[in-house]
Amino acid sequence: MKVLILGDFQSKHTILWFKSYSKFFETYGFSLQEPIIKDEKIFYVKPKSHSEKLKYILALNELKKIYEKIKPDIIHAHFIQNYGLMAYLLKKPYILSVWGRDLFSIAYKKFRNYISREILKSAKIIHVDAYSLKWLLVNNFQINPFKIINFPFGLESEILNKPLKPLKNDIFRIVEFRKHINEIYNQLKILEAIKVLKKRGLKNFVLFFLSKGKDSEYYKKICIEFGISDLVEFKPSTHSEIMDLLSESHIYISASFVDSTSVSLLEAMNFGAFPIVSDIWANFEWVIDDFNGYLFNPLNEYDIAQKIEKAMDFEKIEKARVINKQIVKEKADWEKNFYSFLNFISLNSFQIDKKIKGKFPWSYI
Repeated sequence: MKVLILGDFQSKHTILWFKSYSKFFETYGFSLQEPIIKDEKIFYVKPKSHSEKLKYILALNELKKIYEKIKPDIIHAHFIQNYGLMAYLLKKPYILSVWGRDLFSIAYKKFRNYISREILKSAKIIHVDAYSLKWLLVNNFQINPFKIINFPFGLESEILNKPLKPLKNDIFRIVEFRKHINEIYNQLKILEAIKVLKKRGLKNFVLFFLSKGKDSEYYKKICIEFGISDLVEFKPSTHSEIMDLLSESHIYISASFVDSTSVSLLEAMNFGAFPIVSDIWANFEWVIDDFNGYLFNPLNEYDIAQKIEKAMDFEKIEKARVINKQIVKEKADWEKNFYSFLNFISLNSFQIDKKIKGKFPWSYI
């Protein structure tokens, strides 16, 4: 059984799929982004164009050659408008993973709307990581709900099984981290909220600003301009260091304008950081306001500031972190969800070898 994953192999999420498939099948990867892991089964094709609209189309012939060489039984493409487009143009049966932004924002742009609909309708199976994505696919794109499976890009057992660390009750440690700094993640509004808190006289906290990107220096200047440099620490960190910092922090904050199930939110909940997040659809699936976290209007820095101030309660945080740990263990166990996914695809058009089936927990055959 052979699997070919089409995706960004600079993303740890794509690599997680690759490693999980590889436990059961002969698995290959195809990427136009230079992979951050070395594996002879991952094919990196250098883009022939810098244009996001053209580079995937121009790499189609290279993909066809690799397809003919491998002859995969399963093609699994990630993100609708780039690798999903390539799978669609390849004219072979494919599974499609929708990542959130490719549906919430890009698929509604006039230029991309028609082709996004065709890519979605042509997919044999669609994986989403939030119920809100499934709702949009069914109601706005008229996709058959029975070919959609929902589960988050969750956490591996070694992470889920790490116990909560005792927290220090000196100052409140707040963590903000996304893969990038950009307008969608709305980090500026968080800094405006910190400015509001300082004006109110609150200084018993520090914000660890871990997101990185080309605008990092700009955000440092903003902190100087706002007079909050003493409360914000820019701390470039590896993923492992971020996980360690989360386990010692009291609050996790995200002001995203649009998102599906955020893995950073799941990581925060797993390690005990109290979530304060924007009131977008996907976050409602994980956070109940004033129970296990807080939700806020991402357009309003005063609402954000108020929720941060309300969360500065050591007893509330201690109660919520136990609840959140249990929620993530039950709903975001990657291995368990991946097994269910393999069962789903075996029942929906993709045949899995009998000798492989016996390795799965749902079958003794």
